[in-house]
Amino acid sequence: MSNINLGIKQIAMLASNGFIENLPYKNEIKSAFDLSLVPSLERRRLGNAAKCAFTLLKDFDLSQTMPIIFSSFSGEIYRCLDLLKTLKKEHLVSPTSFSLSVLNATSALVAIMTKNHSEISAISADCSLEYGLINAYIKGQPQAIVINYEENLLNQSGEYEYFCLIIHIDNFNYTKYLTLECCKHNCLSYNQYLSSFEFFRHYIAKEKSKWESISNHLKWKWQLV
Repeated sequence: MSNINLGIKQIAMLASNGFIENLPYKNEIKSAFDLSLVPSLERRRLGNAAKCAFTLLKDFDLSQTMPIIFSSFSGEIYRCLDLLKTLKKEHLVSPTSFSLSVLNATSALVAIMTKNHSEISAISADCSLEYGLINAYIKGQPQAIVINYEENLLNQSGEYEYFCLIIHIDNFNYTKYLTLECCKHNCLSYNQYLSSFEFFRHYIAKEKSKWESISNHLKWKWQLV
């Protein structure tokens, strides 16, 4: 695969405590929802992915219509598990909850709330951030929003952990320039959360940076300048 090049205008991240408690840069990451821009009647039905997205996008310039890409390994998996538990117990599920459990629900809600009439996409992959960025690149548009969301296993308190990284791509007005290259690599292990936190860490650093991430049979080479 040839290199992809993207201008990065802005990024932001929100994560639950289990993901960030030991990170040296955790103060740069939001941890609380702010849904003040969402109508009160809409807030109750939002899952954590949408809550993360609306909290972070408050600080983004979305005055221009642009593609919105939601990328995740498993999406809101715990919402889906709750639906299955309800179906087993009551034999019926809420049509609203079911419709919001699909992978493209968050990108659709963001498009509706921001009156964005451009294309929306949803990507499910183990390298969810990488493929989300590739999807933004092949759109061929000057701007795009990538929403990268993941959920983890339940913690000791019985709650699940989550994080969301949002990247505003603008190939004409950017603060850093990303080059991403992919090549074959023999490896059978991958942490689908690592790329997002590594990208965030390198982006907030002042200096230029290069690093690599490895997935199943693929090596990803990153460069931010």
